[in-house]
Amino acid sequence: MKFKKVLKKYYLALIAVVLVLVVGLGFLLMRPSKSSSKNDQLFESKSEKSSEKKSSGEQFVEIKGAVVKPGIYPIGKNTRLAEILKKAGGATPEADLKTVNLAKVARDQDSFYIPQKGEAPVAQTETAGSSPETGQEKERINLNTADLAELQKINGVGAKKAEKIIEYREANGGFRNIEDLKNIGGIGDKTFEALEDQITVSD
Repeated sequence: MKFKKVLKKYYLALIAVVLVLVVGLGFLLMRPSKSSSKNDQLFESKSEKSSEKKSSGEQFVEIKGAVVKPGIYPIGKNTRLAEILKKAGGATPEADLKTVNLAKVARDQDSFYIPQKGEAPVAQTETAGSSPETGQEKERINLNTADLAELQKINGVGAKKAEKIIEYREANGGFRNIEDLKNIGGIGDKTFEALEDQITVSD
């Protein structure tokens, strides 16, 4: 009998305690942990960095002709021909800049030709492997038979690289395939990609 009286007396108090425990437990379960919040932030940060890297692909153009250092150069957004010419060491004394639009904005894979004085003007941009006059595919240059002048017709190959190509050819008995070109100093994967459509080793 005494037990029933005690139970009846504290019945409401017990119910209140149970409710408090249930509510407190539910709150703890629903509350996100600090570690999961940090992991979410870290994941978002990595995702943003990854997307930034994907969207920032490098772009390259070629400049040749009457310039100090003809070759392939990286460009940014709205890079103009004047900036590319500066990267290439500037124009040679023989260059005829009157026919050149130095304000032209460069695009990826553009090829710029700086003419010499007295030379017939040509289109200022051309796609690698195409002719400025006709847009048709150029005849490939044979690495095993071309002389110094012919090798310099390859986009991105100046006098120094042409000499290195001939030196390699003579020292190794010729090129077995066009990939051998990458064995020459200064010609890496990026440069080779810009040249491979213009060269051959077969007749």
